[in-house]
Amino acid sequence: MPNDKASELSELEKKRKNALAKYDARAYASLCDELGNSPEDEELYEQGMKEIIEEKKGGIELLEKYSNLLKDSCNIDLAAHEENTETKKTLLRRYFKEFMPGGINDLDRMSSEDIGDRFKTMVLKAAKSKKETQRQKA
Repeated sequence: MPNDKASELSELEKKRKNALAKYDARAYASLCDELGNSPEDEELYEQGMKEIIEEKKGGIELLEKYSNLLKDSCNIDLAAHEENTETKKTLLRRYFKEFMPGGINDLDRMSSEDIGDRFKTMVLKAAKSKKETQRQKA
């Protein structure tokens, strides 16, 4: 068992040094913290910590959006791609700005079937995310 722990620490240290060499700020900061090491490159470490904090903040916001989408879409048949198009558009736009007019996935430029596909994808992502979050809490 002690060898397993030493081997694991050695592997993490290799990953940390690799992250430093590649200027992978997020990985470097995370591995420094996991190993309890003082960072050799304070700037890279600080950048990594900022990325981690932003990622967590964004993750919490995304989880809330997913949770709300799941609640609001519980009565919509995901298999019926071309039905309830306006409701699907409204929900996608309510929670995800990329579906707004002029956004990268502007729904006004899509067919009913494409909107149904996008809606189904987002609901399935939301369900998977919820399941994963519940598993992590258990």
